[in-house]
Amino acid sequence: MAATLEEAEARLLDRAQPQSYRVFEALLQRMQAPLPAGDAQAASNAALHLCQHLYANARSFDALPFGRANLRLAEHSNDPALIRRSHTACGLLLSDTADIAGAIEHHCEALRLAAAAGETVEMSRTWNNLGSAFCIFGNFTLAVACFRRVLALLHSHSGPVYSRYSAFTNLAHCLYHLDELQEGFHFGMQALTELTPAFYHQDPHGALLLHRNCVKLCISMSRLADAKVHVDEVIRMSAFAATPRAAIAAATTQAAYDMACGNHDLGLTRLDQALVMARALPATLRDTLVAVIRAEEKAGFPAHALVRLQELSEHIYLTAIGQIRRHIEIAELMPSPASSTDQSIQQARVRLI
Repeated sequence: MAATLEEAEARLLDRAQPQSYRVFEALLQRMQAPLPAGDAQAASNAALHLCQHLYANARSFDALPFGRANLRLAEHSNDPALIRRSHTACGLLLSDTADIAGAIEHHCEALRLAAAAGETVEMSRTWNNLGSAFCIFGNFTLAVACFRRVLALLHSHSGPVYSRYSAFTNLAHCLYHLDELQEGFHFGMQALTELTPAFYHQDPHGALLLHRNCVKLCISMSRLADAKVHVDEVIRMSAFAATPRAAIAAATTQAAYDMACGNHDLGLTRLDQALVMARALPATLRDTLVAVIRAEEKAGFPAHALVRLQELSEHIYLTAIGQIRRHIEIAELMPSPASSTDQSIQQARVRLI
């Protein structure tokens, strides 16, 4: 089974003739059946590796059937650690495809399993994942609460811990959006202190996002010389990663710096290119649209920014529902109560008008 999954991964990621997950329906069916413990562990590791690579290449929808089948495989194994990892993979893939409710459900199950085993570090990782789900949907207040829970759980742990480093990075991002710049900058510097070569190799894209966050904070605090140092790091890391996510992050970061230096035409051109890429990657679209809105307002084009704001609103309230319907069949959705996202969008709309 593990060897078959490795072959499937190669075919799915074939740049010349990439396959869809639908070609592997028979394999997905086989993953539903119990396997001997050793085989199940090897097959699950291969499935998780496949999901990770598809995620990195912006193909989370293709990865989801394998993630779900892997969860069934893990459940047959009765291995709590394997089940927890499988729930985490499903949660990350669902977040990336805008099914935030489904993602939170899987992350909560992973959290329960980690808590039952008394694994503090694993609990902190899951709180990071929950916070990231809220980030994708734009609820930065709830996300900050999750990331602060990570820091509380790891209070007694000395030395670098990956989930604490990740929480510092995420807090810098969230606090920037909440206009709490000084505290956001503090957490960005804390993340840089905690970043080790091992953490970088574990998640190069996370390190890229850390430098992107530092660029945004430095620009907002009029520290352009410091911002340029981080811009250069983002460009270097993006070239090394060569993934759609890295390209979007690099384009929006360079554009923010261009705008801050008064190069509005160049900045807006970069953002247009990033927006084209982000529309194919739902998890990146919100941040990209926010960057475009801020840039067009700064450049003196409030009417253009207003159009982008409408797209942002539709992405949050309409596209997300459409994506969820790709996961589960639903006839109708009850309207949700007003949120902080509603208020922030209305304030921006009034200002731009």
